[in-house]
This record gives sequence, C-alpha cells and structure tokens, in this order.
Amino acid sequence: MKETKPDEEERLERHIYDSAVIRDVVNDERTKKLGEYSIIYVSSTDATVESLADWYFNYVMMHNYNWCMILYTDSSKNQGVYAIAGVVDKDVFFEQDEYGDYALLEPLKETLYLPEGGFLVDYSDQK
Repeated sequence: MKETKPDEEERLERHIYDSAVIRDVVNDERTKKLGEYSIIYVSSTDATVESLADWYFNYVMMHNYNWCMILYTDSSKNQGVYAIAGVVDKDVFFEQDEYGDYALLEPLKETLYLPEGGFLVDYSDQK
C-alpha cells in the first residue's frame, strides 16, 4: 500500500470547486431569477485536465446550474473555462456586464473537451 504524506493527503482532498461562488441568472430587467451559474477563481496552471475532469464529473454534473465557469486569476482578460452538460471549453473569454455578471464570448482558440467514459477527451483538432 502506498503511503501519502500529510500535505499530499490534504492536497488530494482539495478541489478547485471548493470555493465556488453561485450567482443568479436574471432576465434583462433584472426582476426575475431564471436560474443560477457557478464561478470558480483559480490560476490557469490549476486548470489541468485532471482538475477539470474532477470539476466536471463531481461538480458540474452534480448541480443543476445553467452553466459553470472558471475565471483565471492570472489573466486580466476574463479568460477561463466554460462548462455545461456534455462539454468543457477551456481558454475561452467571458464578457462582464455592468452588474458583474458574465456571458461567454464567441470562442476564438479554445480547447474543447467532451466527456467519454469518465474522462475528458480533447476534441479541439476535430472541430
């Protein structure tokens, strides 16, 4: 049996989604709640395929949010990751409105992952 060091055990128990922030999706008049979305703030170096797979299968698919997103803390361009059921889009850009809400911009050069058999498979070159 492989032994793990205490700091390694602590690292293995943490997830990028542990500090997720939930925001309301509202209508244009901001008078009616239509749903919710989730934002996670992490460094782009923490958005590895492994951490994204953990996030997708154990967070995105376990909640009924309209969408989930990650904003990179080391980018000043509102860049990050977007996910809904069936797709994870990495290195996309978001637009922030005057109320602090985010919307996905048209993808330029992102990495597209699709879930297959419990893994995220890179389909970027097949679009």
